Amino acid sequence: MNISIFKRRTISGRIRGEQIAQYAGFQLNPDTNNLDWKNDACVYVKQIPRGGKRQYMDIVDHMPYVRVLQNHPEFKAIAISKTAYEYLTHKLKNEVFLVRQQHCNPNRIQRIRKEVINVGFCGGGARFCEFESEVKEKFKKIGMNFTAYYHFHTQQDVINFYQNLDVQIVWRKPSEIEVLKNPLKLSNAGSFGIPTVARAEDNFVAEYDGYFIPATSIDDMVDKVRQLRDDEKLYKEWSDKVKIRAEDYHISNIVKEYLKLGEE
Repeated sequence: MNISIFKRRTISGRIRGEQIAQYAGFQLNPDTNNLDWKNDACVYVKQIPRGGKRQYMDIVDHMPYVRVLQNHPEFKAIAISKTAYEYLTHKLKNEVFLVRQQHCNPNRIQRIRKEVINVGFCGGGARFCEFESEVKEKFKKIGMNFTAYYHFHTQQDVINFYQNLDVQIVWRKPSEIEVLKNPLKLSNAGSFGIPTVARAEDNFVAEYDGYFIPATSIDDMVDKVRQLRDDEKLYKEWSDKVKIRAEDYHISNIVKEYLKLGEE
């Protein structure tokens, strides 16, 4: 059975729709007047299914769509992480499938690092921005540069950011949608050999335990980044380790999870 992916013009649509379809050769937003796609396994990224022999609703991290699935048990649900899978299988009568998210580095680009000096956060700012000024000031005091990058638009924007990064931090305010989140930030950074120091979010622990450095407070996070900066051997150990772990999230491996939908 073929696979068709329907996506909108959103970041999730580009990552979970366009990138996957182009890499795997799936149909992307097929012409609805052409009935060929009606026999496909149809994946709808952050939208309500509207046809197809098997209809999969990929809700990504959009909590309101859980209620839609509860009202439509005929739709199959796609979870983006192990924590999301456990949550959805508990909440829904629908069949739930785990399809993880590929990292941003399909060509396995690597950095040329001269020193550990640049620290950064890449992602939506809503749960981080209230900490940004405090974090930036603390890193400035120890002689490190900190950048928060919120306004990326393309895959290349994200690649460019990571190519200039030495350590990633993730310190976000807890929220109810955390259960639907995934460890994409960790695999993005790891694919470049960049270690991450972060608050131990549940989805990080579920999929990346042992491959990120957990911090219990902002001060603890800054101190652990300083340790990476000051200990070259420690930095290399973490860099090598996270690069190996991130390979499991390379798009070539994630596409295999989509292909299983077509074999269902």
